[in-house]
Amino acid sequence: MLDSEKDENIIGQCAYEDDENCAKTWSVVRSNSFVQKFYNSIIFLKPADRWTLAYLVGTFPFTLVPNVYGSIFWMGFLLRLVVIPVIYKLRQYGAQHKCATEIYLGASILPKPIIVPIGLLYWCLDGYVLLMFIYLYTEAGSLIVHLHGDVRYDDELKRYEQNVFFGQPARDLREWLPSRLLGEYLHFCYFTFYAIIGGVIFFIYYFRPREHFDRAASALTLAFYTCFSIYLFYPVEGPYWTLPRPEPEQVGLFFGQVVQWVLKGSAKGTAMPSSHCCISVVCWITAWVYHVRLAILYSFLVPGLIFATVWCGFHYGLDSTVGTLWGVLCAVGGILLAKYMPYLKPRHEKGYSPDTMPFHKTSQGKWI
Repeated sequence: MLDSEKDENIIGQCAYEDDENCAKTWSVVRSNSFVQKFYNSIIFLKPADRWTLAYLVGTFPFTLVPNVYGSIFWMGFLLRLVVIPVIYKLRQYGAQHKCATEIYLGASILPKPIIVPIGLLYWCLDGYVLLMFIYLYTEAGSLIVHLHGDVRYDDELKRYEQNVFFGQPARDLREWLPSRLLGEYLHFCYFTFYAIIGGVIFFIYYFRPREHFDRAASALTLAFYTCFSIYLFYPVEGPYWTLPRPEPEQVGLFFGQVVQWVLKGSAKGTAMPSSHCCISVVCWITAWVYHVRLAILYSFLVPGLIFATVWCGFHYGLDSTVGTLWGVLCAVGGILLAKYMPYLKPRHEKGYSPDTMPFHKTSQGKWI
């Protein structure tokens, strides 16, 4: 075991060190500085956890706006009250215990505790962000209504659109390229948005080293939460709600009607930047980095999806342009941050490569 008395800059115990005593736990930097204490407190959180908890903490004050009291307030309050400490404590447990094969939930309050296999528990910890995306997107739509009322910035964006594109691409593209077959293909590409997200998560999680999944999850969560944050400060409904809308049979065959039906449940005020463009670009770039075959498949979908956001009238041209560029930044930034950001990986996890990101740094600046 590493001796923290000899080297005070050691920040953790290597997850691949062959411990003979399962009771051994990781050591942290012994320092009284606030920065170091904070660093030690989050070292066992994965990058995606950090982005998630930062967003939950940062947006908590918005749930305290007087008009929000009600179902939104209580759901947001309870979600943050439960998710933040649960994720924190379970990640801490996973970083400290190598030999445990199961965890007992409710041992202090239930007559018979719930036994959960440790592998299943941490599989859920890696996948919970998907459920968070769904809820927080819905919450963002509700918070926009309570924070901004009827104020939207569509008129302002339309003026920018006119100056940049000399027209309204969300309306004009269908006149320049009128084709139901083209519309069917574009609506199909738009419809595959959720499959694109699920595909990159599934194939990287099960067929690539776990550190690759951590980096992909970091890029995805960074993209989602930054988009949600922008929506709260700059709500834009988009041309689907503000410009004349074509009938589904005029612009497609089957998928035109399916997509129109799905969009009825979309949140208003979440158009700028286009999260469809941003997230699909993140998935595409991540696939090129970690799963080339999947990226080749996405090459037939993602460009069509980006073009569909404007041709189908779901987003302004600026929405899609900014969303695409923001997706590139989030993909590159999220991957690099997760690659070089120190964090303790779960000690039970065998999916990491043996030579992946180290866990501690010596006083000589050497990672071991």
